[in-house]
Amino acid sequence: MEHTKIINGERHVSTVGVVLLALHGWRTERKEPCQNALRRYCEYLAMHGYGAGSTTIWEHLAGMGDREATRWIENTFKRFVADPVAAVEYVLGMVVQCQ
Repeated sequence: MEHTKIINGERHVSTVGVVLLALHGWRTERKEPCQNALRRYCEYLAMHGYGAGSTTIWEHLAGMGDREATRWIENTFKRFVADPVAAVEYVLGMVVQCQ
């Protein structure tokens, strides 16, 4: 799945791509703001019908390998996120520095 696109010569990241960048920042560089963003994604899923609490969802995600976690985020985003912009705003809170 493609998570970036070029618009007027500038690269833009999709909404699900923002969550995947947080995954990358947490897994590869152990960035705490990225981990916090992923925890908030788990909270968002819990509030939007995932069927488990945020702690259980977090433990499930944390136990996955990189590829499995990527696919899981893509699939849960498609299934449980009706408003992608609102989801990313919730996940990011104020501002998360994952770069």
